[in-house]
Amino acid sequence: MSRRLAVGLVAVMLSVSCAGDRGTSPEGRAVSIETTACGHASRTSGSGVIVEDEWVIASAHVVIGAGSVTVEGAFGSEVATIVAVDVDADVALLRVPTAQATAIRLASAEAGDVATLHGGGEPISTEIERRVEVRIEAVRSTRRTSRLGYEVDVRVELGDSGGGAYNADGDLVGLIFGRDPDSSSRSFVVGRESLEVMLAGSRSGVWECDVDQHRILPIQS
Repeated sequence: MSRRLAVGLVAVMLSVSCAGDRGTSPEGRAVSIETTACGHASRTSGSGVIVEDEWVIASAHVVIGAGSVTVEGAFGSEVATIVAVDVDADVALLRVPTAQATAIRLASAEAGDVATLHGGGEPISTEIERRVEVRIEAVRSTRRTSRLGYEVDVRVELGDSGGGAYNADGDLVGLIFGRDPDSSSRSFVVGRESLEVMLAGSRSGVWECDVDQHRILPIQS
């Protein structure tokens, strides 16, 4: 089951659209991500979501060891610039100049809500099991951190990380970041809070490969 997945949270309008116009569909926002290796790091693949023109959110663990990041979607294929990375929340922001979409709506979810997951295959509906605070190591670190999000009733696979999950209104409720090690059929999604922080933050940064450390680091201005 090789799918790009994602889940989302609370109706937050990032820009005004016409009444009744839900904007770009979840399918139109879905992208795939392929990286080359930075130093001795491994090449990776994942998914992402176009949140508005030029901007894509993805999983930090997919791009943290990247020499380059190529994003592919309805617009074609383009090498992205990594602008921001949150290793605690496992979220990254990429600039992709040719990517196009209306500004996304974020929404919250509750246990029992149905989320539609848009990945590499056909959209799949699943149930949100519960809201959780996951205690986990930060990306590429032994430091423990916590991550607010949801547990969903589906097993994700390699390449699914960073995919989008949406409610019935097409609002994004979160990003897939991994599966439950104690279950063969449940996975975890980063919640709305972390996505809001990322989208509201600075978009002037640049992260690039440091071959000596085998990972991306912010470039000092």
